[in-house]
Amino acid sequence: MPQAGGSFIPGETASVKGWSVQPPVVVLAVNGAIPIVGGIYRIVNVAAGAYTLRAPTAAEEGTTLFITAGTAAAHVITATGLLQNGIVGGAKNSATTAAFIGSGIVLVALNLQWYVQSSVAITFA
Repeated sequence: MPQAGGSFIPGETASVKGWSVQPPVVVLAVNGAIPIVGGIYRIVNVAAGAYTLRAPTAAEEGTTLFITAGTAAAHVITATGLLQNGIVGGAKNSATTAAFIGSGIVLVALNLQWYVQSSVAITFA
C-alpha cells in the first residue's frame, strides 16, 4: 500500500476505487449505457458508436472511467449536463472522440457529476 507522501514500496500494489492492480478492460461493441464500474472501456464499433453515461451516485464518488476509441470512428458519449471539463459555460452534454484509434477521455465521479481528468482528441458539446 502507498506510504505517506505518495511513495510506494517495491512489490506492493496500489488501488483506485473500482480498480485493482490491473484495471479491467471492457470492450464496448454495441451502442448503449456505459456501466459505472471503474476500469478501461474500449469502444470497437466499426461505425460511430452512441453511448450514454448516467449521473454517478454519492456511493460511486471516486470511480474512474478510462474510455478510448478502439476503432477509427467518431464515437459519442452523452451525459447530459454532467461533464465538467474546466471550460467556461458549465457542464457539457456530450464528448465525441475524433475518428482515430486512441482518442479518449478519463472521467472521475465527483459531486454527482463527471469531472474530466484528461482527454485526447475529444470534442465537447
